[in-house]
Amino acid sequence: MKAHLDCIPCQQRQMLKILRLATDDQQIHERVLRETVHRLGEIDWHQDPMTLMKHTYHLITQATGNPDPYQDLKIQSNDEVLRLYPDLRTLIQTSDDKLLTACKLAVAGNIMDFGAKDHFNIRETIGHVLETDFALNEYTHFVSSLKEASSLLLFADNAGEVVLDKLLLETILQIYHLDKITVAVKEKPVLNDVTMQDAEYVGLTTLPNIEFRQVNTTSNGHASWMPDNVTSWMQEHDIVLSKGQANYEVLSEYPGIYFLLIAKCQIVAEDTGTYNGALIFTYTS
Repeated sequence: MKAHLDCIPCQQRQMLKILRLATDDQQIHERVLRETVHRLGEIDWHQDPMTLMKHTYHLITQATGNPDPYQDLKIQSNDEVLRLYPDLRTLIQTSDDKLLTACKLAVAGNIMDFGAKDHFNIRETIGHVLETDFALNEYTHFVSSLKEASSLLLFADNAGEVVLDKLLLETILQIYHLDKITVAVKEKPVLNDVTMQDAEYVGLTTLPNIEFRQVNTTSNGHASWMPDNVTSWMQEHDIVLSKGQANYEVLSEYPGIYFLLIAKCQIVAEDTGTYNGALIFTYTS
C-alpha cells in the first residue's frame, strides 16, 4: 500500500509520541522532530507508510540512547493478555466454531497498537469483535486452504496481540496437521512490534514444528522493512497469514496472502474498501 499525504503528519505525530516515551528532555524532542521533518522532506513519499518510518525511527535511538522506548508497555501488554489466556482458551474450546472464534480473538488483539492508538481496552474490544462480522470475510477460503496445507507462515504484529496469535496457532494445530509453522518477528525493537524476546516471553516458541525468522528494521539498509528474499519465504509455505495494519501496509501488493487486521485509520479503510474500525479478513489473489 502506498503512503498518502495524510501519512506524513501521522509520521510526525508518532515520532513525537515515541520521543516522549524515550526521554523527558524537551530539547531532544524538538531537535529530533525537526530532523524528522527534514528527513521526510527528502525521501520518496510513494513508499508504504512503515518504510517511511524506517527512514526516521532510528533518529530516536541516536538522540536518546534508548533502543526500545516501548519496552515497559510491551511487557504490560503481554502480561495483560496472558492473564486472559486461560479464559479465552476455554471460550474457544466451548464455541461452535473453534477456529472462527480463534480468528476473531486474533483480530481483536490487533487493537493493541501504540503506533495507531493512544488508548485501547482489549477486554472491550474482544467483546465487540465476537459480536461483529468481518467487513471483508475470507474465512471460508482460509479453512479450505488449511485442509490442503502442510505449512504456514505468519507475519506477527504487536506485543500482547501475539498471545492471541498463539491461541490461533494452537487452535489450527488442534484441527489440522501442519509440518511447519514459521513466524516472522522484528529483528530489533520498533514501536510495540513483536521481537523474539516477546515470542519467548509468551511461550510461542513452545509450539510444535515452529521456527522463527526476523524482519529488517534498520540493519541492512534495504528500502523496505521486508527482507530481500521475502518472496521466497512465501513460496516455501502453503499459507501466508499477515497480522495487523502495518504488515498490511507493507505486504498488500504481494499476491497470495491472507490479511487479518482492524482498520485503524481512514487511509487503510479506503485502501481496503471498508471503514475505520472494520474487522478485515481478506486475501490477495
